[in-house]
Amino acid sequence: MCVLMKTMGNPFYMYLKRVSFFALVLASAVTATAQNLAQHNWYFGNSVNAIRFNRGTNKAFIVTNKAIPFGTGGSAVATDPANANLLFYTDGVNVYNANNVVMPNGNGLTANSTSNQPVVICPKPNDSTVFYIFTNTAAYPTGGAISIDTVDMKLFGGAVFPAPALGDLKNPKNGAIAALTNRAEGMIIIPHANGTDYWLITQQTNSQSFAAT
Repeated sequence: MCVLMKTMGNPFYMYLKRVSFFALVLASAVTATAQNLAQHNWYFGNSVNAIRFNRGTNKAFIVTNKAIPFGTGGSAVATDPANANLLFYTDGVNVYNANNVVMPNGNGLTANSTSNQPVVICPKPNDSTVFYIFTNTAAYPTGGAISIDTVDMKLFGGAVFPAPALGDLKNPKNGAIAALTNRAEGMIIIPHANGTDYWLITQQTNSQSFAAT
């Protein structure tokens, strides 16, 4: 799921909003061309409704089994890029598996789930079974701290053997990233130019200073 990087009160807010819109359109076009189905599940908002896209036609349709309660701010979704299957989704506080149930170790994350974009997900390079969740405690105009958690899809989580694993969070949780404090609400994950790694982009609150981590 594409996330928009916006910072309320920043003079670049409207500019970034427009840039993010065109970036989303471009990303959608690239996704369709490369048959990367990682953006085919959109789970957001505090209701049971979510949006999925047909993996063959790319047409959107509504699903009504999304878990609640769910934060009213930004959210993040992990989807299998090969087949569009939902893996998990989170509002930055709870992490829900593909059965729309909180993972056994998937609660108590520290994001402010009502903020602009409190959580993003990044796949681990060269490992399709592990994902990193980055959370942000920011609440405008107060800056926040960034933490990292790890979801291992090889863990059974809420699944019952021999059913396929549903994934779970590994301990310890809420690992603080010391260099990323006083961060504004907006953040985003973008691919590295080397085609393997990823950048986490954050902004220092009330400034035009960005960090690429």
